[in-house]
Amino acid sequence: MRVDKSANLRDRLRKGADAFSFDALLQGVSTLEGGTKPVEPETLPTNQSAASPKPPPWAVLPATSPAPTSGEQWRAAIEGLAQGLMESAAQFGAAAEEGDIAGQGQALADANRVLELLGSVDPVGAVARSVGAPSAPPDGRRWPEPAWSISALAASPLSALTGPGATVAHLDAILEAARAAR
Repeated sequence: MRVDKSANLRDRLRKGADAFSFDALLQGVSTLEGGTKPVEPETLPTNQSAASPKPPPWAVLPATSPAPTSGEQWRAAIEGLAQGLMESAAQFGAAAEEGDIAGQGQALADANRVLELLGSVDPVGAVARSVGAPSAPPDGRRWPEPAWSISALAASPLSALTGPGATVAHLDAILEAARAAR
């Protein structure tokens, strides 16, 4: 997305925060009213270069978005983040199957960003459980911690997706790629 379009989108999101739907953002659907013309499919780029990877859906949230005020808003926000986490885990697993260390690092960085957000708004999962979010951690459990170290990655549920026989050097390479994608 060009810089001017990105700035325009952020401004529209700030102005229309009341009409903003987090789930719609994940699906790439605008719920804001405005006079923008929809993008035609033939104008979309067909091949994204490695130099400009597509940002994860939650990365385009406005910097000053208001905090959710109702249980439904909290539930939608937590479910949207959980959806992003599941997408990152799927990308991590797919990259592991292909032996793509950089892809695993990018997916790990994306998952860690979501886990950091979840940890900042609902560290023990109590909010998610109280609003009945299906993705809430079970009673007595917390959201997983972000994995920015070898020991944290080894303890993470994502470690099961690295494949059998993953060595410390392999995990270190994934973490290095994740830090570079930060």
